[in-house]
Amino acid sequence: VVSTQSTGDKNKKEKQQSSECLLQNTVLHGGDIEKKENIKGIKPCLKLCKKTESCVGVTFIPTEKLCLLKNEDASPDTECEAAKAGAVSQFLKYKKKKGDKQKNDKKKKVLCVDTTA
Repeated sequence: VVSTQSTGDKNKKEKQQSSECLLQNTVLHGGDIEKKENIKGIKPCLKLCKKTESCVGVTFIPTEKLCLLKNEDASPDTECEAAKAGAVSQFLKYKKKKGDKQKNDKKKKVLCVDTTA
């Protein structure tokens, strides 16, 4: 039996998954890799992250058109001023490299699917 899925259903599922992964009014603190200015939105910010070694997440601050690339040490914060002003963040889903030790981190992180594909 072959299962088919309409394009509309597939796009709806991808949009739903993308919005679940996007952390509205949230800044990722710590784990700074690089700061990029004059970025137009979260998607270009995520594309930059995807091309940057050790980048696993981003924070985009729309009022400043600022993209902050983050490593695995970043953690979500919803209480700071940038978060309250509309910053959005997202973690990318990433593969662990051989030899990487799993941290016993008590902070829960949300790992999301790459929405730039």
